[in-house]
Amino acid sequence: MHVASVLDLCPYLQHLKYAASCDFQSCLGNIDPDKGHPLLSLDVDCSTINSRSLTPVLMKCARIRRLIVVGADLPTIDTINQYCSNLILLGFDTSTVPQLTEEQCTVRPNGLRTLRTPLYKVYGADTWMPLIKSHQSTMEHLAVKFHYDSRDPKKDVRKYKGLRFQKLQSLASSFFINAQEIFLPAIKNLDTITELSVTCSSNWQELVDAILGLRNLRRLIIADTPKQRRNYSSELVQLFRGWHQSNDERRSLEHVEIRHCTFVADEVLLHLAAISTLKEVVLNNCISHTAYGLQSFLKKLKEHKHIMSVVLVDMVMLEDSALRILGEIDRLRSIELKSCDKITDTGVQDMAAAIAETRDCMEKLIVHKCPRVSWKGTQTIAETFSNYRFISSYKKSTIKSLADH
Repeated sequence: MHVASVLDLCPYLQHLKYAASCDFQSCLGNIDPDKGHPLLSLDVDCSTINSRSLTPVLMKCARIRRLIVVGADLPTIDTINQYCSNLILLGFDTSTVPQLTEEQCTVRPNGLRTLRTPLYKVYGADTWMPLIKSHQSTMEHLAVKFHYDSRDPKKDVRKYKGLRFQKLQSLASSFFINAQEIFLPAIKNLDTITELSVTCSSNWQELVDAILGLRNLRRLIIADTPKQRRNYSSELVQLFRGWHQSNDERRSLEHVEIRHCTFVADEVLLHLAAISTLKEVVLNNCISHTAYGLQSFLKKLKEHKHIMSVVLVDMVMLEDSALRILGEIDRLRSIELKSCDKITDTGVQDMAAAIAETRDCMEKLIVHKCPRVSWKGTQTIAETFSNYRFISSYKKSTIKSLADH
């Protein structure tokens, strides 16, 4: 069914999600842009979305406040700026932009609150920064990626310096030299920030200083790229030590995720485990620590009052001896082990035995793509924890849910 037919048949429709494998132009039908429609939220996922196909829809639905365009090309940004004066949420990936709240559907919009740029297409800063700068006073959630001109890395900094957010709650970005020097001053000591996600850093010391100034931060994600060569362990130690030694009662970091970081030494893990407010920890492909350091980290988590979830992915130093300790953290309600090559049936069964000894319930227990954990080795565990969600993969191409057996 064409978009025009949907809008004509549903004159009071407020939320429309439209997906097709073809280009958006062939899905339009005969749209009359002069006959308005009260649509508030539009999700479009097509192979190609361009300005020509998007313009008649935006002209007809001038009240749109939430717009998701997956498959949009670069010129559509200008089209959206021209026709969407009431826009509150703008995204280019359906999985990352929330639905409109009741308040957002009814109050008069005063500017863009959420912007999430494409996950897999990276443009220059000039694509996004004018939009961000014009809505810096209302922006609440920002996830943006842009590259920089290697011939003149400071060009974007000179052009967009002076940015200052007032209400920003979450920021996710790749901190190449231009992005870091634009965004860090813009969030300095900003009490509204509760979530920060950073991929790589052009200056780790500057990044650490900025994070320590975010007193209300609840969720921190730090990721790296394979190109990083400088050892930043000392800066991570400073970050986590500064956080757990602070006397500021407002500090309550609950979720820490470290992904693909080469320089996560034992001392980094030690100071991370000392943050007593932690509820969730995710370590993904972190190296430079020892097996003993990882065991010591898990032992320290046993002292925590709030810890509920531990996720370990592609951790080459995770051994069977650490799994028993993991199972003994009695406040844990969720454990996920993925692509950990050294653990075996023995370790997983020891972990399960410790879980059974220390608590009555477990919300989630997942072992996935761990090649030395066999189907036979997990059958006993499935029988013991029939009310748990337990996924085992003894072949990398096979996923089986033992709770169904």
